[in-house]
Amino acid sequence: MDILIFDMDGFLVDVSKSYRKTIQRTIQIYLESCLGFKKRGRRGWITNEEISLFKTAGGFNNDWDLTSGLLLYLLSISGIPPLPKRKRFSSIPEVVSYIKTTSSRIRQKTTTRLKRKDLPFFLRKSKSKGGGLRGVRRILGASWEGWVYGVGDPGRENLLKRIFQEIYLGRIFARRYHLRPIFYKGDGLYLQERALIPRKILLTL
Repeated sequence: MDILIFDMDGFLVDVSKSYRKTIQRTIQIYLESCLGFKKRGRRGWITNEEISLFKTAGGFNNDWDLTSGLLLYLLSISGIPPLPKRKRFSSIPEVVSYIKTTSSRIRQKTTTRLKRKDLPFFLRKSKSKGGGLRGVRRILGASWEGWVYGVGDPGRENLLKRIFQEIYLGRIFARRYHLRPIFYKGDGLYLQERALIPRKILLTL
């Protein structure tokens, strides 16, 4: 039997205005609304090209992992001091209150300023350590883990996934997770996805 196997993102479906925009918005909300970083200009915190660099480095098929990796990298060059240990919380508002208050105290003593990015060099090092989020963690150690809550239940501790899913799913988030949205209440960016291959061709194949 002959079998055709297609990749989804970027091959069958254009996700440049859905998943990639969701990654960018998640990073923006996480850094600005949750950590209290000063708002960036029109260029934003991360570009589509930089997301593509992470994608092509290997090991980042999971977009939640990719967003965590980007956040850890940005924090490592932001000037904010390391915070190696995550605490345990029972709700997302508790997580936000903790990291915002902790960040505020630190920023009173030091200036947070993004250093020049060198993603190609960083990703080469990450790849040499196994690639993906594991590679990023092996380079940075546990230094900034305490700032990034990207593990567990999005109703309790997984702040990154909570923001990401609210943006991507939009108005169907509440139905999917049985949780009220906190960070985003517009239409889900999944609605921006478009097929790249006509349905006729797929049916023929």
